[in-house]
Amino acid sequence: EQVLYFIIDRLARFMAGALDARGNGQYLAEQAQYRYGSGRIEAVMLSQSWYLNNMPRFKAAFEDQTIRIPRDADVLSDMRAIQVIKGIPKIPDGKTDAKKERHGDSAIA
Repeated sequence: EQVLYFIIDRLARFMAGALDARGNGQYLAEQAQYRYGSGRIEAVMLSQSWYLNNMPRFKAAFEDQTIRIPRDADVLSDMRAIQVIKGIPKIPDGKTDAKKERHGDSAIA
């Protein structure tokens, strides 16, 4: 919490942010909303409806070539972790890379 506040407080042009609000992240997201306002901090709770609303736009951005991603092995691995599960493209539960160290976070970010 203190690290997040330290960073955000020093970002002169900070407009808004999104935080994982599932599990342990929920407390941090709530506290950040209290401090910076719920209009500036979005508490993201990944769910079926979140994936249904966001993944088609994400896919379209790649198809339209309007998205840029870093040339980084971990980021690419996260993008490749997306699977269609019960008809919905999403990040599967658990670790998503060969080393079992990542959760596919940059595919969501």
